[in-house]
Amino acid sequence: MADDKQPAKEEKPASSAPAAQAPPVVTASPGIMTLLIKGFMDWFNTKKAKAAIVGFILITVGMAGIFQYQHDSIKALSLADAIAGGSGGGGGGGKDPFAKYKDAMGQAAPSGQSQEGAPSPQKVPIGDDNVFTVVAVLTWTDEANTARHTNQPDTFELQVTAPDGRTSKGSASNEIGKEGVVEVALGRNITQEVQSNKALKQKTVDPTWTGDWNITVTCTTAGDQTPNYGPGFLPFRTTADTGNAWKLSVNWTFKAEP
Repeated sequence: MADDKQPAKEEKPASSAPAAQAPPVVTASPGIMTLLIKGFMDWFNTKKAKAAIVGFILITVGMAGIFQYQHDSIKALSLADAIAGGSGGGGGGGKDPFAKYKDAMGQAAPSGQSQEGAPSPQKVPIGDDNVFTVVAVLTWTDEANTARHTNQPDTFELQVTAPDGRTSKGSASNEIGKEGVVEVALGRNITQEVQSNKALKQKTVDPTWTGDWNITVTCTTAGDQTPNYGPGFLPFRTTADTGNAWKLSVNWTFKAEP
């Protein structure tokens, strides 16, 4: 009998899949800060860099010294010094017409009596030229207290008006048993005014504040005599005060010829 067995087929070995390849290694690039630092260090090690740094330090120290010198050279002025410095001369352009003149003083001392609420106008003549400051001082003494009464303070107002219309005023009350004082001042920069006035520029005679000064004294409140104790009947009744006497001192400063 024929052999029914078929020859075994030769089996081919299974093909294996190709092996997976590893990803390429990526090399990290240097950061921006690293590059900047490296560049700075390379520059820092050069002679030019060292020279530039030394120069910067010298300039900084020099500027600080200049600023400190300017600060130390500035003189601090009080308000009173600033007003006094601006009243007489300076502040104008060109030559000071009063450079050789000297400051001189004048004075007037009127007095009077004022009733409560009634102004007491006064005319104070100033005959000097080149006047640049005027100071008026009003004083009064209130009635004394008594054994049963206290004299309440008086209040006075003082107004000063120059011949050219400039005005200043003030008021004050006296403390009980003490003198009352009101001071009013007017000042101007006469040098600057003369230099800016074409009619006066060629002269050293300024009559702007020469003439009558209008000074008004007003007792705005006359403090009554009030009882220290009691119901208000005699002899513990309030005694009205109608006004007070006063004294005025007017002082002015002017540029006098040498």
